[in-house]
Amino acid sequence: MGRRGYIYGYMRAHRHTRRFVVWTVADSVIILVAYMTAFSARAIFTPLDYVQVLDFTLFSIVVTLLSLHIFGVYRRIWSQTSGHSIVVIVKAVAVSTAVTFAVDVVAGAPHPLPLSVVLLGNFLAFTGFVAVRYRSRLISGLSWRLARDLEKRVS
Repeated sequence: MGRRGYIYGYMRAHRHTRRFVVWTVADSVIILVAYMTAFSARAIFTPLDYVQVLDFTLFSIVVTLLSLHIFGVYRRIWSQTSGHSIVVIVKAVAVSTAVTFAVDVVAGAPHPLPLSVVLLGNFLAFTGFVAVRYRSRLISGLSWRLARDLEKRVS
């Protein structure tokens, strides 16, 4: 194979690692924003402990990232997959929601995070995962529909 094959293999592995790190960081930010949004909506009516919420949010980020990895979300090239591949994200988020929910229930009477925040946070995270991975299709579909509606109004 020689030196050229080794360099190509290294570059390919490096590109895969870089893509994995970028997706992992992006997903971490999506989860954090989703949980903080859900927490903020809940905190309007109920005073909550921010430190305990942050700890449990970090736990939820780890569980969700592991679930996404186990279900193969990071092995796909999302710009080239069909809409049916969304099932992989659904399964990964469902498992992470179940694990996070179970740990929150088992943790005791004063839950580390309200159950509604866990459910809403994971739903918002799922929405963010889909929006980021299918962004080009969402934008092109939306622009096509807007153009079509504009044509109908003009004629």
